[in-house]
Amino acid sequence: MSPTWSLDRDRPQAGDNGPLQVIDREDGPSGRIVCVIPGHLVWQASLDRVVRLLDEDDVENARLIEAAPQLRDALAALIEWSAVTGG
Repeated sequence: MSPTWSLDRDRPQAGDNGPLQVIDREDGPSGRIVCVIPGHLVWQASLDRVVRLLDEDDVENARLIEAAPQLRDALAALIEWSAVTGG
């Protein structure tokens, strides 16, 4: 069975503060960060003080990355079915 990945917050939307993280919650007690979508730099006062906002593409990409383990399982099942049926 493949890992279940999730986003670090519920229902992210364009305009939300970044970054957005995809986390494998089954990998260790606090999970493992699989991917970070930083968002777009809007304002920077110093190295420590920045504002990043997510756009619609950031949110859609995060959801696609989050679904990767399930998509991989579906593709493996299709390949197996093709081999069995001779397709």
